[in-house]
Amino acid sequence: MTRIDVLIANELKLHREVLAYSFRAQRPDIEVRVVPHDDLELVICELRPLVVICSATHTALSTCSPAWIALYPDDRDEAVIHINGVRRVIPNASIHQLIAVMDEVRASRL
Repeated sequence: MTRIDVLIANELKLHREVLAYSFRAQRPDIEVRVVPHDDLELVICELRPLVVICSATHTALSTCSPAWIALYPDDRDEAVIHINGVRRVIPNASIHQLIAVMDEVRASRL
């Protein structure tokens, strides 16, 4: 199976597509998969990505991925970051900050 570094499954399709394009352009060496938000729980444990980007937390996130980012949870302008159980919040997050989170996770797994 192909290695999945980032699984993007947030609610808005346009956001998924823009995030995937940005990750692929900025980090062409990573594997990015985009799935509809409603499919996340069906595929996350099968794919076991390093990072999941989604709109809300799911039970499978903590058991099937070491890191996840909830974008705009409860319509708040922030990204909630979880890496190996440690939570932090980035208000008004930029794409560069999300890419930095991906880099941080990849570096910690070397």
